[in-house]
Amino acid sequence: MAETCQALKRNGQPCTAPALASSAQRRCFAHDAGAAAARQKGGRGTSTAARMARRLPPELRELVGRLSGWLGDVEAGTLSPQQAGALSALCSRLLDLCKLAHELGQSAELEARLTELEQRLAEPPPARSGRW
Repeated sequence: MAETCQALKRNGQPCTAPALASSAQRRCFAHDAGAAAARQKGGRGTSTAARMARRLPPELRELVGRLSGWLGDVEAGTLSPQQAGALSALCSRLLDLCKLAHELGQSAELEARLTELEQRLAEPPPARSGRW
């Protein structure tokens, strides 16, 4: 049977988790000081916002940063809500243009692929030798 962790929980009760074999102090993953880096790394960069930011093109990442800054400026009183609304409308138009550019890029890519497939179909099939 595995040894249990020798640490105390926040409520003062003994921890009942199995101790790590690599732990010199016979502590579990949650209480072992050597595992602290692994615990911290586990959740870093996994939020929905972090995943979304990684998938955005660079120009839209900048836009998200600007919008966040303007929100803070409105809260701080250094930017009026009307000014923020106008900036938001401009950002909306910019986003529409980015979407259009993305869709046009996809259309051009699909058109090129379709043209290539049509050219392949127009070529005569290679001659076969043998029975099969």
